[in-house]
Amino acid sequence: MDQNTWTTHLLHKETIANQIVELRFIKPARFTFQAGQFVQFIIPKDGQEILRSYSIASHPASDEIELCVKLLPGGVGSTFFEQVTPETEIRFIGSRGRFVVGDSAEPLYFVATGAGLAPIMGMIADELINKKNTEPIELLFGVRSEEDIFWTDRLDALQKEYSNFHYRLTLSQPRSAWAGLSGRVSTHLNPNISSHYFICGSAEMVKDVRELLLKQAVQNGSIHFEIF
Repeated sequence: MDQNTWTTHLLHKETIANQIVELRFIKPARFTFQAGQFVQFIIPKDGQEILRSYSIASHPASDEIELCVKLLPGGVGSTFFEQVTPETEIRFIGSRGRFVVGDSAEPLYFVATGAGLAPIMGMIADELINKKNTEPIELLFGVRSEEDIFWTDRLDALQKEYSNFHYRLTLSQPRSAWAGLSGRVSTHLNPNISSHYFICGSAEMVKDVRELLLKQAVQNGSIHFEIF
């Protein structure tokens, strides 16, 4: 087993949107990570140990490891998290991944859809709370409908406290009463070629947004992505 194997227990589990569950775990002593990285949970099934990767939604200074998981019917990880209790001993490997901001001094532009908000939430919080970043930070967040909206209370609080942070929410299939933005995130991009872009969501969304940015003269080296 990987030498970076850790043991933890569940602290909190809550359904926060359609098929989306928020999970918080004890952060083991000496465990460290960079905002945007992921861990691999070791899930026992039929006498085997199966690895499933999940991005960390909390920021590195938090004393918890938070996940935002989309539950898939019959999924190995989904079934495990549906059944997990505070008494369950949970093992995971990590931290891993290169989807991190680093020491960029340029404006930051994040694009997320669905549970792809998980690593980006941690990255934004880290930039604002821990790194004291004063450069413009923008988030474009997309979900399908009103039932899929989550964590806007957190985003509202960050936007209120930090004047350099702004976010927009768009629904691709809203009900007729929806008064906010509608359509895919690619519809509402307003590229700034001086920004660094961090994109997280489905392969189709990432491909569309990346192509649009490149057409708008954003340098390939300024585009970073993670596919969910």
